[in-house]
Amino acid sequence: MPDRTPSTPDRTTGRSDELHLSYGADILEAVRRCEGEWLWTDGGLLTPNPSPVGGTWAFLRVRDGFHVPGGCARGILLAELDAPVSGNTMEMLAVVEGLESLPDGWEGTVASDSMVTLRRMLAPLSPWSGCPEILRERYHAQRRRLGALRGVLVAGHPSRAALEAGVGKDGVAVSRFNVWCDAACNRSKAEFFEFDKAIEQALVDEDLGLAVAA
Repeated sequence: MPDRTPSTPDRTTGRSDELHLSYGADILEAVRRCEGEWLWTDGGLLTPNPSPVGGTWAFLRVRDGFHVPGGCARGILLAELDAPVSGNTMEMLAVVEGLESLPDGWEGTVASDSMVTLRRMLAPLSPWSGCPEILRERYHAQRRRLGALRGVLVAGHPSRAALEAGVGKDGVAVSRFNVWCDAACNRSKAEFFEFDKAIEQALVDEDLGLAVAA
């Protein structure tokens, strides 16, 4: 398998993007060094896929191997009635939220552990079925104002040993920046359920006449 796909002109901008889904030594080294501009993203779910409750997203900007001050965010998307949220939707939302935070003309690498998301971004013929149309519109709006993108696939949930080696299962690159995004998603999930439990307890206290005025 080649180390990257041929550069493909984006249909809306004419710029040449790159999509790296393989595991060559050059990709492993690029992920290890993180030179230049990088956007790391991850998405998760509040309950098993597809989630009738919702999902989480997070992104982290990195420049020359260091976190860009203020360049991170995380959040939750609640599912609408009769419209469960998929893992692929949350992975794409993480990318879109990250791209929307970038300045006009930004060029760099988007790293994700979702092959589906990277293909949707940078492979012109990849289907967007199952992904909300508004999300696709938001993505293409960002592509029109940004420069060329390079997509790099990394492996999620690496072990400590894999992180030290820089390589996960099947020889795919791993990174502490991906771990940060995953942890941010998990923190949002934990906070959501803690808040949910607090609401339930408040309702119980009110029913029992135990609520105390602030």
